[in-house]
Amino acid sequence: MATTAASLRKLAENPPSNAAERRALYDAAKAVMFAVEAPIDTEHRLFFVASSSGSRVEPYYYRLLRYVAAIGLVKEVSEGTFAASNLTATAATKSFKLGLDFHEGSKNLLTLPKYLSETGYRNPTDPNTSLFAKIHGAGIMDLLQQNPERAATVFEYMAEHRKHLPTWMNDAVSTKDFEMSDIDHNSNRIMMVDVGGGSGHQCFALRAAFPQLRGKMVVQDITVMVDMIDKEEASAIDLEPMAHDFFTPQPVKHAKVYYMRNVLHDWSNEPAAKILQQLRPAMTADSVVVIDEIVIPPTGANHKLLHYDFAMMSTASSMERTEKQWRALVESCGMKLRDIWVYDEDMQWALIVAVPN
Repeated sequence: MATTAASLRKLAENPPSNAAERRALYDAAKAVMFAVEAPIDTEHRLFFVASSSGSRVEPYYYRLLRYVAAIGLVKEVSEGTFAASNLTATAATKSFKLGLDFHEGSKNLLTLPKYLSETGYRNPTDPNTSLFAKIHGAGIMDLLQQNPERAATVFEYMAEHRKHLPTWMNDAVSTKDFEMSDIDHNSNRIMMVDVGGGSGHQCFALRAAFPQLRGKMVVQDITVMVDMIDKEEASAIDLEPMAHDFFTPQPVKHAKVYYMRNVLHDWSNEPAAKILQQLRPAMTADSVVVIDEIVIPPTGANHKLLHYDFAMMSTASSMERTEKQWRALVESCGMKLRDIWVYDEDMQWALIVAVPN
């Protein structure tokens, strides 16, 4: 397999000059891409195509199927005959359907060049003047607060589209920071606070993956999200849903772990620091903040990571961060970065562990 990949890279560096050979190579490479791409890559590619084409529905199925066959979503067996492909199953998933309802990132990217030109190519940092806000009349977080149904779709999509990706809960990293001593457990110390944790999917996953971990969990988010949590199911895993604004002081004191997944990448440095600063006074000496986010390599980052970065730029005037940027952010809030555990080598998802200074 490594030899095959090396051969493809060699062809990319020195492609044939003959037009017919180039076309044959292009078609073969496209077939390989369709065969091996992961569901999340299919989502990103097809959402962008849908945004570019205006998501029109042709009146005749033949014309529609002919088009989706060209982008690999189905197979064209013969003239007028089509069959399902491996990507058809991806398009039928719940994640894909939710993504079609919420693909503002792709629409924003199409108008990003004009927006940057109009703003003098300054790095966007204010969500209230973001490209998204210019298009929709409000920042994305404000818009979701005003539209609970839309918010539910967005957060459900975020949870669904990562279901089949690598997770740190498959023993990829240590759970030592989550382990409670007898003294901790007997004093009813909180094991984990999931800050901005949506409908608690990570808490449910943690309890299922590591049933030996003791202690109560708390999931915090806006009211519309915590109201979606089934109270009986939450009680069964010792989970307390709590409506909380993470820009205000953290009410749960001395928890073992304050966990945040895909929270800080929604915010530029100033508001992200404010979120972290609410946690620092609540921490005790052995508390940790676990940040579950992408860490962009200093060089050679793949296009998928940088797509996320540009999506955050256009949607929320925010960013994905490098290790250097994560370290600076954490240190600005009275903490130090102790560990970075990468659990997804392809997308560079990692647990970033911060401790009190």
